[in-house]
Parts: sequence; structure tokens; C-alpha cells
Amino acid sequence: MEFPFRRGDPVDVVVELKLRQQVDGHRASNMLRAVVAGLSLGLLTPVMGVRISEVHDVALRCHRAGAAATMPVEFQVSTDLEMGVMADGVAAAKSLDDEHLKRVASQALRAFVSACGVGDPSLHEPRPGDAPQR
Repeated sequence: MEFPFRRGDPVDVVVELKLRQQVDGHRASNMLRAVVAGLSLGLLTPVMGVRISEVHDVALRCHRAGAAATMPVEFQVSTDLEMGVMADGVAAAKSLDDEHLKRVASQALRAFVSACGVGDPSLHEPRPGDAPQR
């Protein structure tokens, strides 16, 4: 693969990042919740909706110029969402996806700094008083 550099260009480090995404629908627990909500004649539906989890398996490896590749750093990031029956499913899924991608990017950055030895790790930590970035 030659993007974003060409053969012969000086390169310090190449990062190999593999992501595997899956969604856990928690079928058994969601079925039990539906039965309980039904037995309550629908009174529990605003608070006992479905639960889903977005999960990423991440593997990160660094290739430095003139050196062997580092051992892969592997980790898993999971984000859960519980919503009532009357919730806007599209908006809730978008919110789940946004939060989950922030978590994956944050963990990948930490893994990159530790595995590849690039940069000062303290530069990636939020300072007291900094506003959260959106």
C-alpha cells in the first residue's frame, strides 16, 4: 500500500490498524425484558426497553523504518445503550455510535503512543480546566 506516501519517501513509522466491529443484541435479556414489560401491562416500557452493545476488537502494530514490527497491541472497546420502548431508535443509535467511536479513537491513540513510542504521552492527556472537545 502506497498511500499517503510513495516508494522512496522517508517514512518514520507506519501504523497498521485492524478493526473488527460487532453488535451484541442481547437477545435473551431483551426477550426477558419484553416478557416482564408485557406482564406489567406496558407500565414498565418507558424504563425497560432494549439493550444493545457496540463492540470493536482493535489490533495496532507499528512498523518503524529499519526495524522489526512491534508486537501487536490488542484490545476491545464496548459501549452499551439501553433505551425505553418509546425512544427514538435512530437518534439513540447515532448517539451510541458517536460515543463508541470517541472511545475507540481514544484507546487507539493511547495504544499508538505506548506501542510505537511516538510523542510525549502527557500531550494526549486532558489538562485540568480544558473543555471537552466535540
